[in-house]
Amino acid sequence: MSASQFETVSVQRTADIVTVSLERLTMPPQMFRELGSLFRSFAQDPALRAVVLRSAVQHFTYGLDLAVTFSEHGVSGGGASEGLALHHSICSLQDDIGAVAACPVKVVAAVHGRCIGGGIDLISACDVRLASVDAKFSVPETKADLGTLERLPALIGQAHTRELASTRQDISAARAQQIGLINDVYGDRSALDAAAEALAREIAANPLGATNKPYASAPCAHSA
Repeated sequence: MSASQFETVSVQRTADIVTVSLERLTMPPQMFRELGSLFRSFAQDPALRAVVLRSAVQHFTYGLDLAVTFSEHGVSGGGASEGLALHHSICSLQDDIGAVAACPVKVVAAVHGRCIGGGIDLISACDVRLASVDAKFSVPETKADLGTLERLPALIGQAHTRELASTRQDISAARAQQIGLINDVYGDRSALDAAAEALAREIAANPLGATNKPYASAPCAHSA
């Protein structure tokens, strides 16, 4: 898949660093497929040293576009066949998020504004997470979990994971940093983007072995 074929993300490369920008407020299945394709290709690129994952729109993301996902897989009711179709859809989307986690290249997420549901799935698959002070995080939809509940405990612990999944409340960038979801918080979006770029350059300048990571993708844990 070439860069010209992407509909939901944009890609910019400077030497050994790639910046991937989300171009939609929500995450339709096409975005997951494009991210999966991109990060699988990144894993095969020996010249690539770091990736910055950001959003080009008003918020990082409102999360999974359930309406498009259900429509694409013919899910409109609660029948067994439709439930199975949804299960397979969620597993497929999980695999694409898993490609981010499994990519041997370090990934820096730069989050501004709202980061909801599928956005948490996505950033939890990254290596480093930075945010602007206006960022807010929530996990509103555990039935369509794409890896969050497998990855978050390693980042923030079981207690905080259960709190987020149970209350579905927004948490601020400051609270996200306090519990370990976010590494650093910056005053505005411009400072955030500059910090993410600087960190990617620092990572890229390290010896090759230091940029590798032994990640594995989260398994599909949903029952049919």
